[in-house]
Amino acid sequence: WGMVLVNAGINALTAILWVRNGQLLEIEPARALMKDLILEGKEVIMRKGLTFFEADPVARVEDVCRRTAVNYSSMYMDIKNGRRTEIDFINGAIVREGASLGVMCPYNDAVVKIVKCLGSDRGVFMK
Repeated sequence: WGMVLVNAGINALTAILWVRNGQLLEIEPARALMKDLILEGKEVIMRKGLTFFEADPVARVEDVCRRTAVNYSSMYMDIKNGRRTEIDFINGAIVREGASLGVMCPYNDAVVKIVKCLGSDRGVFMK
């Protein structure tokens, strides 16, 4: 689940905004949304009774953004190249698990829907 949080915080946003990983830290509304996505996921994980290796998952994801600043995420590349994304297995997993535990995940739900509007999940390609 720790890797799900990293991917949930980075991949969908880079695909939606068409930016490199590091740019998420430079765009304040994107950085705030990244935090919201991560905190929703953290709540789901806590409700599942799981523990974290990192004391601060937001700081961990921000560190990954810094270390991979020039990279384009796989979801960005999937959207760019008209391929089906893994949105259902990343942010979608948080939404599904949250629903089963009574945890609302509106931020993750919104990015799932937006990515599906952009990608081959719906048949519209951004090239």
